[in-house]
Amino acid sequence: MKKLFLNLIAFGLLSINALPALGQAEIQIIHNAADPAADTVDVYVNGTLTLDDFAFRTATPFLSVPSGTLLDIGVAPGNSTSVSDTLRNFPVTLTSGQRYVAIANGVIDPMSFAPNPDAQSTAFTLFIQDNIKSVADSANLVDFIAVHGASDAPD
Repeated sequence: MKKLFLNLIAFGLLSINALPALGQAEIQIIHNAADPAADTVDVYVNGTLTLDDFAFRTATPFLSVPSGTLLDIGVAPGNSTSVSDTLRNFPVTLTSGQRYVAIANGVIDPMSFAPNPDAQSTAFTLFIQDNIKSVADSANLVDFIAVHGASDAPD
C-alpha cells in the first residue's frame, strides 16, 4: 500500500523557519486543478512517488529538494501504480537556497470543457513562483501570492 502523504525517503521536511541547506531548495506544492479527473493525484519526482493521493485544494509544507539538478515532476491519477501512469510531466531546476511555490492548475483535457472566455489556455500546468521569503528572512513580514486559478473565468 502506498504511503499516505510523503515519501520521506525521497524528501526530508525542513522547519518552515529554516533556510534551505546548501545544495538544496525548498518548494511548496499547491493542488489547485479543479478538473474532476485530477481531484486526487499522485506526484512523482524523478520517478519516485513523493505525494500519494494529493487532494484538490490542499498544499504541502515547504519540502527540501535537491537544487541545481533537473527534477522531473510527474502528475498521475490518484490510483496510479507507477510513474508510467503519469499524465503530465514538468521539468524543473531549482536554485540552491531559494524557496518556491508551485501551483498545479488547469484541466487535463481542455476539449472536455468550455473554452476560457478570454481564449487563454486551460490546459493542466504548473505555475512556479520563486523568491519566497521565509519567516527567518524578515520578522513581522510575509510573502503574499494571489493566483486567479479559475480556468473557465475571464481575467
